[in-house]
Amino acid sequence: MEVKDDTLEVAARNINKIAKAKGLTPKQLAEQAGISYTTLVPILKGSRDFRVSSLITIANALNITPNDLLSGAYEPNEEVVKPKEPKYLACFITDTSLTYFQLLNLKTKHIETKIFSFSISCPRNAFDTINLIKTALTNTISKDIDYHEIYIYASVLGYEHLDGRAKLEEYATKNFGKFIIEPDWMLIHKSIMPKSNGILITINEGYAISYSSDQGKTIGKHQGYSFPISDEAGNFWLGCEAIKHAINVVEGVEPRSLLSNRILGLVNSDLNLLATKVYDNPRSMYTEAASIVKELSSEKEKAYKLVELGFNNIWEHIKRLDKLLNKKLPVHIAGHLGPLYSEFIPQERFIKTTFEEMLKLQFEHATNALKSQIKS
Repeated sequence: MEVKDDTLEVAARNINKIAKAKGLTPKQLAEQAGISYTTLVPILKGSRDFRVSSLITIANALNITPNDLLSGAYEPNEEVVKPKEPKYLACFITDTSLTYFQLLNLKTKHIETKIFSFSISCPRNAFDTINLIKTALTNTISKDIDYHEIYIYASVLGYEHLDGRAKLEEYATKNFGKFIIEPDWMLIHKSIMPKSNGILITINEGYAISYSSDQGKTIGKHQGYSFPISDEAGNFWLGCEAIKHAINVVEGVEPRSLLSNRILGLVNSDLNLLATKVYDNPRSMYTEAASIVKELSSEKEKAYKLVELGFNNIWEHIKRLDKLLNKKLPVHIAGHLGPLYSEFIPQERFIKTTFEEMLKLQFEHATNALKSQIKS
């Protein structure tokens, strides 16, 4: 590995760029990193060498990895890795909090399945994601496994995060024999409608509507960008609406409900504290509020009305598709929020597929995609 002469300058440039993107001043960064401002200033200028411990504390303060700060500071000696025939095909089918795993031993034909308590998402740190995948593999096979003898298929959340997806593919390509990723909604669509017409509603953090009217030759998509303001039915939207309802209750705009009681109970009815929590960690708060909506939706009260409103938003897009295609295609629903909305779909168009059937079809599609990569 060849270290560049301007290593410190590159690291300084990365620190400054990331801190600026996160809205942190040098003094705020120093405070969060637990180092003195006078120590940080020359580091930001690239004029002072610093210890590994300082690199780690600065990276932690920026909520990134030390490797991100050193990106471009060194040139790895590229070794040509001779392609190897795969011994295993590994499929990772992800959800918002779980990943369903299947491993095929190509020699013995033995198939092993597991469930892991992590998800694979492009916006998350790619280095950490690869380590989670490696840990899953070593726990299933052995610590001595050669990762280049494993072909991997992974469905992912947040596929539209361009930089995150590029990093994930880059790291994975260097670590494994083959690595294929597809967005969660596309995997489900290809699996349950491989050569047929239909519409799929996939609802997780946000929601995506995919469709095909030419027997699966082309697949179109609407929504699916995880914008709370746009994906008006997903986890983030439900959480936003629940928090909005709680605010309206405190301000006397809406009547109190079981939902508002639960949301306000998180912050002792203190809207300033609620604002602070949402500001500091919006994704976490949206998800927590949405989980309360899901829990209370059977009460046929405010939470149920929010779910119904979310479905009405989705169905407006379905009606636009009907008009665009000049036909009404059958509708499937998937994703961890799918069961919440399935009761609202008109029965004459609803094609029900159990979770177990859907997961089996996804594993079959993923395995076939990997087999197609094996040299004949």
